[in-house]
Parts: sequence; C-alpha cells; structure tokens
Amino acid sequence: MVDRMRKLNIDTRLNNSVKEQTRKLSLNNWALVFLLKLILLTPCTATAEATLDAKTHFQKANSYTVKIRSRVEYPFANDEKGSFSGAGFLVDKTLGWIATNAHVTATNPSIVEVAFKGQDFARAQLLYVDQLLDLAILKIPLAQIPEEGGPLA
Repeated sequence: MVDRMRKLNIDTRLNNSVKEQTRKLSLNNWALVFLLKLILLTPCTATAEATLDAKTHFQKANSYTVKIRSRVEYPFANDEKGSFSGAGFLVDKTLGWIATNAHVTATNPSIVEVAFKGQDFARAQLLYVDQLLDLAILKIPLAQIPEEGGPLA
C-alpha cells in the first residue's frame, strides 16, 4: 500500500511537471509566433536600401568586368586547339592586370584579347598561368582601361 501511494505521488508530481513544461512551451511558441508576425509586418526600409546598394555595386562591377577571347593554334601540354571565350575582371588599374580562368587563356603562347563593356577587343599579354588553381593573369595597355573602369576608380 505504501509503495502504491509513493508511485501515485510520483505520478502526480510527474504529471504536474509535464503540464508545467507544456504550458511553458505553449507560451514560448506564442511568443515566437508573435515575434515572427511583428518582424514580417514591420515595414522594412533596409531592404530597399540594400537592393539599391546591390544595384549600385553591379553597375560599378560593369566598369571593371571584361570579355576575353583567345585562340590556340599550336597546343601543347593539357591545352586544346581552338577558340575560347570567358570573362575576367580588372584587379589592378595602375598595372593593367586582369584575372581570369586559365582554361580560357591556355598555357602556351596564344592570342588573347580583352574588351571592356562598350569597347572593341584589344590584345592582352599573358603574364601568369596556374592550371591547378585555374587562374590566369593578363596585362593590357593602360590606354585600353576606361576612365571609370576598375575597382580603384
């Protein structure tokens, strides 16, 4: 009989504990729902500013992003014969350096040309190629870089 009363007492305490935790969880859920509604219904001007800021960054990126085309006539190593195209970007306006992918330029002496947006293609010099990183650095004449071009502008 004593054991049965102890068990009943433990069951009652356990039930009360479960009820209390359930009540706390429901309060926590209610608070979470309230906060989500508050966040979602509050007008957000930061989103509009961020969108405008992103648009500005993309417009600026147009000034230092370039089109690249190359032609390989006599391939060696892992190069292929043919014409290739890709994109790159101006990394140093004062040196005329452009970064692109190595698979666009090839490792052997090839004909590489670069064009900024709205300009004609001009010859570029291949300075560095790393096939493992798929990275190539090109050099163009400083006269080919538009005034507003480049991340340093």
